[in-house]
Amino acid sequence: MNHLRLSPVQDVEVLLAMASQVQELADSEKEPLGFLPEAAIREAINRRRVIAVVANVETASEFAGYLLYSGVFPHAKVQQIAVVPKYRGRGVAGALMRTFLAELEVRGFMTVRADVAADLPAALAFYASQNFQIVRERDGGKARGRTILVHVRELETDTLFSIANRTAANGLDLGLRRRSAGKSPLFALDLNIFLDLVRSRQHSDQARRLFGAALAHDIRIAVSDEFVKELRRNSRDMNNDPLLQMALNMPRLPAVDIEQQTQLREKVHDLVFVQTGQRSSGSVQALSDASHLSHAAIARASAFVTRDVALLQARDKLLLDVGIDVISLSELIDLLPVDKLPSAAASIAGDGFRAEMSSRDEAQGYLREAHVLTAVQSFVTATVEGYTRAWKITEDQRIVALGWLSLERSMVPSGRLLVHARPEHQNCALFSDFLLDLLIREACAGGPITLELEQVPGQAMVHSIARGHGFIKATNSRLIKIAMGKPLVVQNWVASTKELHRRTGFRLPPAIPVNADAIVTGFNQEADVKIQPDELENLLGPTIFVWPGRSGVIVPITKRYADELLGTSRQTRLSFIESMDASFLTKRAYVNSPKSAKLMRPDMPIIFYESKRDRQGMGAVVAVARIVDAVISKKYDIPHEDSRRLVVKNVADFSSSEDVLLTTFDNLMQLPKPVPVKRLKELDAVGRANLISPVSLPSEKIAQILAEGW
Repeated sequence: MNHLRLSPVQDVEVLLAMASQVQELADSEKEPLGFLPEAAIREAINRRRVIAVVANVETASEFAGYLLYSGVFPHAKVQQIAVVPKYRGRGVAGALMRTFLAELEVRGFMTVRADVAADLPAALAFYASQNFQIVRERDGGKARGRTILVHVRELETDTLFSIANRTAANGLDLGLRRRSAGKSPLFALDLNIFLDLVRSRQHSDQARRLFGAALAHDIRIAVSDEFVKELRRNSRDMNNDPLLQMALNMPRLPAVDIEQQTQLREKVHDLVFVQTGQRSSGSVQALSDASHLSHAAIARASAFVTRDVALLQARDKLLLDVGIDVISLSELIDLLPVDKLPSAAASIAGDGFRAEMSSRDEAQGYLREAHVLTAVQSFVTATVEGYTRAWKITEDQRIVALGWLSLERSMVPSGRLLVHARPEHQNCALFSDFLLDLLIREACAGGPITLELEQVPGQAMVHSIARGHGFIKATNSRLIKIAMGKPLVVQNWVASTKELHRRTGFRLPPAIPVNADAIVTGFNQEADVKIQPDELENLLGPTIFVWPGRSGVIVPITKRYADELLGTSRQTRLSFIESMDASFLTKRAYVNSPKSAKLMRPDMPIIFYESKRDRQGMGAVVAVARIVDAVISKKYDIPHEDSRRLVVKNVADFSSSEDVLLTTFDNLMQLPKPVPVKRLKELDAVGRANLISPVSLPSEKIAQILAEGW
């Protein structure tokens, strides 16, 4: 047995079959590991928090050891590692740790922590051999009087974007699409849109907005040759027809090859009218519509704008087979650039610091003082055709972190971000997390948008936290993401994914996935790529996919906690009142009784119902988020890393037992239209206890609540 062959095991079903062996080994090592029941082990396995190794002996395989871990991305923590006695000293523990660290690096984690008692020399030696560093000491509790040495290992920074690199290698590249100067997107108009403008009709106001956008050079509009021919065919007096004379002076699509257009017209006519069994198939009007659209496609217009039902119903096929998008007037209006950024809170105070809006001069001064490269400083000084917004975080009237957002004013908008925090500051990570989240949310308030993060030398913390916000490393080494800004459910899937594609070029399936294991997506006309749902939610965050079969939970929260934890206060917070750290973190925690542990599972949607308790709350659903983890903790021994994610100073009132359930969540989104309890009762979404405690909800009810909330 000089050469032991080991195989890692991470498959959930295989690990569940080993659960009793894991528990038996854990029970034999209660002194260093503590007690862990088999139910907890099985739960950890189901959460993919256990790695095991088997020793291959001749033709058989034997369980040799396991590693159990916890943590909140991007920081992991080793909870237990143990080896079967007969295999100790054979490199099993090292194999477990190497497998574990490799897995974390692939998933983009930054650090691994292990708390080791000072009176366990063998364990201390092992962690030292694995390049863990002792960063501090803490008391191990009064019962045993131990000293605990907190060990940390930093993971390789280059691996933080391994998921992004793997995705890019599979064909996905989110390169920003920047328009040329003066090249606004070109839209070809159907005749019915033109008539909406010149006549008093139901859609005339929208048509006037469209033409106003063209005069403001936000878009370009043009008509086909068939457009004018159709007007001539229907004109009673061509020499004195004001509509015809106006149409003759409108911009025309570029001339195209007649033979090519005729061939494409036949293909369009077949797709739209023949294959769908339209009664108008073969008519003069159907052939005219096909001619309009074929001209627009060959001229490479961004889209063909129409109210024709047959064309709109066939747009998916037309986009796939012909390469032309078909869009309604109302959809196009929704894509027009916003006139200004949404209003933001004036400031928010934290424990000894304040976040507030900054002037350009303040931003430039901070970057100079922080010795940021001149090339980066020019990003702030540059004049953009769009909007800018800057936030600063100050401590003792000194700027300690800065966030800058520049948005291009366009129908295919893109944004650039700069976030800088003083690396020596103990709250560097907190400030970076807050500013990134704040600017991403402001950027996507007007709709989906592609964002690029400026890479500043010496800001590895910012870049690492950006990975947690869904930024990926593109093939040109830029850090980019797409921000959706709202949930995707059955009711809004078609409209929202089309808007996403038109604004960013990013494609999602035409129908919402069912119990998705991997979602097929892509960029513009590039090859399809399969992405895991959680990765896709991060990439497009803030968002949540509520596909059929993805159940969730609705939980009660009082107004005083909701105001700070969810940011749903309807009143301006007084500037001198300090918010707890959770208000500045992307990942926050909800606390309640351990009795609800079975309802709280990682990756499921969590809906927050602000109760009417104390006659102050709205009695309505106010926000939704995604559960990251749910952990049972002792009331009086909650780790600092977990407690700072809470807005509760005393958790004693949240459970009648000695334990509480801490549910960490991310992708938090407030509902623009809170859904009242009356409506929840109609949906049978309040449970037997009338939302005094959490209630499990199927995907259909979650989707309906969120659809009404948006």
